Amino acid sequence: FKVTTGSPGSDVAAEVAAAMASGSLVLQRWGDESTFPENLKKRAELLFNFANENRRHYHLSVPAVTKHYKSSGYKDELTWAAGWLYRATNDKAYLNKVTYLLHLSHLI
Repeated sequence: FKVTTGSPGSDVAAEVAAAMASGSLVLQRWGDESTFPENLKKRAELLFNFANENRRHYHLSVPAVTKHYKSSGYKDELTWAAGWLYRATNDKAYLNKVTYLLHLSHLI
């Protein structure tokens, strides 16, 4: 199954964005001098933006996954992804997004 603007899954897309952002950091720190770490980071940013702009639970867009994956929310995944993107990019906009999402979740 895939997520699209017509059938989004913010929880799943944000988790993948977090993995991609953290993966780009690992590759950079291991000395990967190819363009792959930078491409991974840029795609993580695109995926995060998609997840943030098209908010919906994956299991609502793709009911077939409900038996295996039923998310209770997506703000935690968006927060997680924004945190990793802040670490990967040093862009304070992601740090501000973390703070905003934590506030919405009443975690701070």
